[in-house]
Amino acid sequence: MEEDGEFLKTQKDGELFVHKNFLYSINSQSKKDPNLKFYTCVERKTCKARIHVLNNKFLKMVTEHNHLADVAKVEAKRVMTYCKQQASASQDATSRILQDALELLVSECICNFLLQFPEPSNFRSHQR
Repeated sequence: MEEDGEFLKTQKDGELFVHKNFLYSINSQSKKDPNLKFYTCVERKTCKARIHVLNNKFLKMVTEHNHLADVAKVEAKRVMTYCKQQASASQDATSRILQDALELLVSECICNFLLQFPEPSNFRSHQR
């Protein structure tokens, strides 16, 4: 997923592309190939990063970022996209949708933490 990227929704139901925890908004589409789209960093006032996406998959980085990725911002967008999808697909109360989204986020965070945590057998014994 991360190498190909993923699509999220903006507040105005626009399209964002996420690649390596950077957010991009669509800039234009190729006139020769409608499957080739050009995206720019959402921080376009200060960052000139651009990518090409072909058939909804990351193709290449044209210009590098001049800032670090904002993982928290990407996760917030993921939660909002999930909530919007659930709200349009179900009759659940907003509070239930938000609770489910936060539970999903917490479980993903715990899983990601555990994947980074060393095996207990790798701990050194600190006995005196």
